[in-house]
Amino acid sequence: MIIILLPAYNEASGIEHLLKRIGKVLNHGEYQVVVVNDG
Repeated sequence: MIIILLPAYNEASGIEHLLKRIGKVLNHGEYQVVVVNDG
């Protein structure tokens, strides 16, 4: 399993695109994305 930790400060406009891109790249394996809003 791959775990991705994404710090997100004022990233509302770009986070959706990034998560979709991660899903496309890692679509053949098991992964988890943790987004931490530190703002």
